[in-house]
Amino acid sequence: MGELIKRRIGHLNDLSNDFFSTKQVKLAAQWFLWILDLFLIALAFLIWKERFRQEIIILLSIGYAGHILGDFVTKDGIPLFWPIKKRQGLKLFRTGSWVESIIGFLLLIANVYLIYLFWQKFDLSNLQYWKSYLS
Repeated sequence: MGELIKRRIGHLNDLSNDFFSTKQVKLAAQWFLWILDLFLIALAFLIWKERFRQEIIILLSIGYAGHILGDFVTKDGIPLFWPIKKRQGLKLFRTGSWVESIIGFLLLIANVYLIYLFWQKFDLSNLQYWKSYLS
């Protein structure tokens, strides 16, 4: 993301023009993006409450929490108390290691199985289901 911004609007030092330090510009940009993210998430929840099923919101939330948990167990960890840069984590294995590949494969199998169960429970092959769901 940072490289994309640099290509579009230039380096942060060029942006500051001696009015603000690079750290101040970075911090302001990070806070702006966090507030924008929270606004978009709230907007998505409001729209989805009217249009989509609650299961989608729950599944997306579980997926997001699982992703954060997955990052937490790696040696890199996560900045749990952001903007403090110290990364917290269990430091069980490195990102990209064979252990991560095995865990990812097992999670893929679990997801396929859960999709199969969901498909069976709600009879998703029925066209009437999709008409009622999307109308």
